[in-house]
Amino acid sequence: PPVNVTCNIFINSFGSITETTMDYRLNVFLRQQWNDPRLAYKEYPDDSLDLDPSMLDSIWKPDLFFANEKGANFHEVTTDNKLLRIFQNGNVLYSIRLTLTLSCPMDLKNFPMDSQLCTMQLESFGYTMNDLIFEWLD
Repeated sequence: PPVNVTCNIFINSFGSITETTMDYRLNVFLRQQWNDPRLAYKEYPDDSLDLDPSMLDSIWKPDLFFANEKGANFHEVTTDNKLLRIFQNGNVLYSIRLTLTLSCPMDLKNFPMDSQLCTMQLESFGYTMNDLIFEWLD
């Protein structure tokens, strides 16, 4: 069966919308949650464990990417802005802070009285819906 990954995005700030480059900039927290039964544990009394972000290379994680991304930055000041939390039942919470520049094709024929609809397109890079299903968490 496919792995269900719930996602949500918190927009920290919405930066510039630039007509000349047809893009917009924003700062977000991207949170993804899924279950990996291989990570379930009973040996520790805590309901969850916060792991060092360096452990991210040691576990499976979804390959989500922004299809309309023109530029992106991770935040590392004063520490990596990443959270990796494992729960006793194998649930995983992965949260990262990103600054994104996303493409927004614009119809400017009514400029400057126009309005635009800019999207944020999230996809799996290599998995199909037979392997991975993204769901929005309210």
